[in-house]
Amino acid sequence: MSTNVAVNWQRDFGIDKENYPNFFSGKDDLTRSVPQAHVLRHAFDLLDLDGILCTENTPLIYFKQVEKITPDKVWKLHRQFWNHGGAPILVLISRDQVHIYSGMSRPVSNLFRHVSPCVKRRGSGHSALSYQYA
Repeated sequence: MSTNVAVNWQRDFGIDKENYPNFFSGKDDLTRSVPQAHVLRHAFDLLDLDGILCTENTPLIYFKQVEKITPDKVWKLHRQFWNHGGAPILVLISRDQVHIYSGMSRPVSNLFRHVSPCVKRRGSGHSALSYQYA
């Protein structure tokens, strides 16, 4: 797992094991009965993920905490995520930003010049609904 930069990110996104039994916070959560467990294990290893949310037995969102979101880091992670092809959505979480990337679109090295796929966090203690678009 990566550095814990956004302490309550799961709460901010409204994710808890009780309401989302198909949320996995690490490889230890994966049992033999979990569909596509091999894909999820590989994703945890390859991308050093902090969580995976599945729906209908399919990976939907990969979550990764990073200390700081930089163009170089995004380019590398988005490329690895896109090549892996395990889930359609990658969410990068830092202390003050959330970036959302599609696995359906090819990584672009100069993405930051064209769009800002960023949601800024207003502060700790707020729910995911209090995020504002950059």
